[in-house]
Amino acid sequence: MNKEIVTIAIRLLALFAIFWGLPSLAPAVSAYIYSANIDPLSKAAIHANLIATACTLILGFLLWLFSSFLSKLITTDLSSQWLAESGELSLERIQAAAVSVLGVAFLYFAIPNAMLISVSYFFPTINIYAYAVIKGSLRAEIPLRDVIKVASQLILGFWFFLGSRGIVTLAGARENRNQK
Repeated sequence: MNKEIVTIAIRLLALFAIFWGLPSLAPAVSAYIYSANIDPLSKAAIHANLIATACTLILGFLLWLFSSFLSKLITTDLSSQWLAESGELSLERIQAAAVSVLGVAFLYFAIPNAMLISVSYFFPTINIYAYAVIKGSLRAEIPLRDVIKVASQLILGFWFFLGSRGIVTLAGARENRNQK
């Protein structure tokens, strides 16, 4: 029962990703096709937009394809303390699954942005940020706030996805301590 609920939640997130990316696909592809004679900065923005749109759609399809695997990963190895007396799902188990799905959502938003930063860093000519010539070579100037934002989203996403049971247990222990 719990695996199916988590699978449905991940597939809803996948549909959100796909429906979020589809309207951006046609403008991104048409802008890419007609970008032959424009300035390098505009061309870089068009390339970055196309890469982000592609990443969004690919992540959506991957979430859909691997939703059963991810839900199995989320719901396995739960001890009996996570089950209510009736053998049904307990509140803690539902919260752990929800926190894991939230972690997947963080990762969904962080991975395309991480790809944009990586492409901008490794290929400065197709850079959505400014670029400069430093010591004879072309370098990307990526704002530190963007790097910190993406890094924190990745860290939170992996922490929520992989550590959901610990987070819920910690929150439950804190709540029990506050009730005493």
